[in-house]
Amino acid sequence: MNCFQTFFACIKGYTTTSIFMIPIAFKEGGWLFSPFPLVVMCIIETTSAVRLIQAARNVGIYSYPDLVEYALGPTFKNVF
Repeated sequence: MNCFQTFFACIKGYTTTSIFMIPIAFKEGGWLFSPFPLVVMCIIETTSAVRLIQAARNVGIYSYPDLVEYALGPTFKNVF
C-alpha cells in the first residue's frame, strides 16, 4: 500500500464505527444523551489515529501493513 491508500484505509477504519453508531445512538439515547457516546468515540478514534501516526513517524514506516509486521511480526500481518 502506498501513502495514499494507507491514508484512506485509516479513514475508513476510524469513521465506519461512528457512522454505524450514530443511528443506533439517537434511537436508543434520544437527542439529549446521544452526543455523549459519540464524543467519547471521537476521542478514542482520534487518539488511536494520532498514536498510529506517531508510531509510523518514530519507526519511519508509513505503510500500515508494514507497520503491523514491524510491531507484531509476520504472523499477525496476515491476520490484520
